[in-house]
Amino acid sequence: METGLYQGTYTIKTKDRIATDSRVTANLRLGNQVASVVLDEPLIASAQRTAAQRKADAAAALADPRIDRFDVVPGPLVTGSDLAFTLRGTPGGKARVKIAGVTGRVFLEETRDGVYEGNYTIKTVDRIAPDSKVTAHLRSGDRRSSAVLGKSLLADASAQPGARQVARSCANCGVVEAINVIEVKGEGNYLGMIAGGIAGALLGHQVGGGTGKTVATVAGAAGGAYAGSEIEKRMKARKNYEAIVRLDGGGIQAVSYETEPAFRVGDRVRVENGTLVRNQQ
Repeated sequence: METGLYQGTYTIKTKDRIATDSRVTANLRLGNQVASVVLDEPLIASAQRTAAQRKADAAAALADPRIDRFDVVPGPLVTGSDLAFTLRGTPGGKARVKIAGVTGRVFLEETRDGVYEGNYTIKTVDRIAPDSKVTAHLRSGDRRSSAVLGKSLLADASAQPGARQVARSCANCGVVEAINVIEVKGEGNYLGMIAGGIAGALLGHQVGGGTGKTVATVAGAAGGAYAGSEIEKRMKARKNYEAIVRLDGGGIQAVSYETEPAFRVGDRVRVENGTLVRNQQ
C-alpha cells in the first residue's frame, strides 16, 4: 500500500439499514489530533460517478470560476432608490459587488444554480455617478474571477436630454433629517406695563405708611410694571418649527414653519418656493 493511503472493506449484514444516501464519515487520528470528512458520493454502484467524471470535477476545481454575465437594473441614483445586480457563472461560489463611491460591498445570494442576485439601497452619504465603476467578484474555493459592469447605473441614461431633466428636477430633493422646535418670546407693550404698574401701586399703598407709603407705592409701581411686561411676553411667546433637509446633492436646507409641519424624519421631500412638498419620486 502507498504511504498515506488507507483502505478497507465492509461486508453488509442482514440487520444493516443502509440507504443510497446514508451518511458515511471517515475519521483519521494522529496522536491527539482527529480529522474527519464526509463521503460525497452515493453508496450504490449504479449511482457512483465514473473515474472520468471525478477527474473532470477535479480539473474544474483547479480552474478559475466562470462569470458568464454581470448585469444591473438601473435606478434614478437618488437616496432610497435600489440597484438590482445579477451575476451568472460557476455555481456554488461566493459573489460580491464593489461600487465606486460606496463604502463596503454588496453580497449576492445564489438564488438558483449559477445565478447570484442582490440589491443595494442608495444612502445619503454615497457618491454614485452614472459611470461609477462597478466590479463583481466570484470566488470558488481558493480561486476567484472578476468582471466590470459595462453599462450605466442611471436609468434611461441613453436618452441624454431625459437624464439631464431628471437631474434638474431633483436638484432640491432630499430627506428630512430633523424637526427642531424654536420658542420665540413675545414683546411686552405699554398696556402690560400700565396694568402691572396699577397692581403694583395698589399693593405698595396697602403696605406703606406716611412717607414710607409713598416710597412703597413708587417701588411697587415700578416692580409691577416690570412683572406685567414679563407676564405679557410669556403670554405672547409662541413656538416655531424648523425642518432640516439633507439634499441629495449633499447640502443642507432649513425651512421654517409657524405651526408643526406634517412631515417626519426620514420623509422624502422637495423644496419649492421656501416650503416643503412631499416627493413621490
